[in-house]
Amino acid sequence: MYSFLFSKISDVSDSNLKICRQYLKNDKIAVFPWIFASESDLDDVKNDFFCAGGKHFEKYFSQLGLLGFDRENIKIINPYLVIKDEVKDILDKNNYVFIPGGNPEMFMTLAIRLGVLEFFTNYNGNIIGESAGSDLQFELYQIPKVNNFYDCSSYYNGFGLIKGNYIVDVHSQKNKSYLKELARLAQMKNLKILTIDNNSCVIVNRQNNDIIKIGNVDEIN
Repeated sequence: MYSFLFSKISDVSDSNLKICRQYLKNDKIAVFPWIFASESDLDDVKNDFFCAGGKHFEKYFSQLGLLGFDRENIKIINPYLVIKDEVKDILDKNNYVFIPGGNPEMFMTLAIRLGVLEFFTNYNGNIIGESAGSDLQFELYQIPKVNNFYDCSSYYNGFGLIKGNYIVDVHSQKNKSYLKELARLAQMKNLKILTIDNNSCVIVNRQNNDIIKIGNVDEIN
């Protein structure tokens, strides 16, 4: 049971991707792109995220291809065309799940509306997250002001698949003011923050809590 935490899969170097692929298997994978903007037009969302040829639809196949998954093994799940029991069945039958980047609040809204949040909290397979999809795997996640739609640094609730006294910072930067703000956020909740820039990845073995750092990953206490 691994969690793969990326910031931007397409920016990860070939050498780092090669290491990640050692922990992955070309198997069936369900994609939950429930991360579009809340104000989006639903017809636009359908065409972009859930129809062949859509920009985001094709992007997900490209990203997972970099990780070694064949197109025929990838299934994208439309939240408006499934019911609670179907989501449970999908999670039970897929050893891999991918939650891409976007609007994390929309994911939580849709998961709660469908009554499926606990299925993600208790998922026993391997889950790949990118950006928001990485943050959401923790009970709490933080977004610093520079990356936050609301123009402030704050904490939010995830679905709590990964346990422990640490969280991650995606799209992390190395400048002094940014790192100072991360340190403040870490102290606020007495948590350790692992920084993941766009070329890096963190792999968490959820069975023994081992953490594998790939690329330039630092710890902020």
